[in-house]
Amino acid sequence: MISELLSHPKGSCLKLKQFIFCFFLCCSVVHSHGNLSIRIQQKTVEISKNPNNSKLYFERGFLYQQHFEYGKAISDYNKSEKLGDITALLYFRKAEALLANNQPLKALEATNRIFNENNNDSKIYKLRAQIYYALTEYSKALESYQYVLRNMKDIGPSDILEYSEIILAKNPTNYKDALDVIEIGLKKIGEQTLTLNLKKLDYLIASKNNEKVIEQYNFFITSSKRKENWYYKKAIYLRSIEKDAEANIALQQAKTAIVLLKPKTQNTIAIKRLVSQIYELENTLTL
Repeated sequence: MISELLSHPKGSCLKLKQFIFCFFLCCSVVHSHGNLSIRIQQKTVEISKNPNNSKLYFERGFLYQQHFEYGKAISDYNKSEKLGDITALLYFRKAEALLANNQPLKALEATNRIFNENNNDSKIYKLRAQIYYALTEYSKALESYQYVLRNMKDIGPSDILEYSEIILAKNPTNYKDALDVIEIGLKKIGEQTLTLNLKKLDYLIASKNNEKVIEQYNFFITSSKRKENWYYKKAIYLRSIEKDAEANIALQQAKTAIVLLKPKTQNTIAIKRLVSQIYELENTLTL
């Protein structure tokens, strides 16, 4: 592969860079999993010397879980439990592995073993919400996630997105509540959080709230250093709701933003493609 790329230098520089990037990315993943495999082997040796040590089975189970070998993880957790490990952490990890192994009912049973004693732990509520979601018990999932939203200190964008998705799983048209959760997330995590703002745009478009959609496009335009793509996307949306005059303004703004780019950037394939798309859209407008 590398020899072929090097033998055709004129057209292959970019492909070579892409190959090198993918090569090192794959090596990184393999290295990470390789380390886990070595640690699993080491832990197996320890177990062979101490076959009645519940802690060792728990530790190897968690290594298997990190290695995505959920069946082996569950087996080790069960061995650890039989040897006397009945800690909250064991049942929590076991429930995680069971859920990942598509066994949500057994996962719920595992959390039931520790829920009453740990009913102030937001992480357990979050895990139970995920389990209820897998069981399509959306009302219970939402109830659990409400606790997470109120009490989890280190809540992240993925938690907010998961909560909003459960709302829509229960009622696919309930964009109001889904958007309310996104707004709560933006206030808790940060108004500029990209993933939440992108999801907000998706929900606004799906709910056909044209005015708010345009406001959200304007948010991306004003908060982005590179504005040309957002002007173009705004123009596409304006065209879709038959606001051709406003779409034309957005296209002209996109052109201006491109003109203000450095010549080197203007000559990239991506920008040239964007210019072509701008003119194509412009030709469809009725002014």
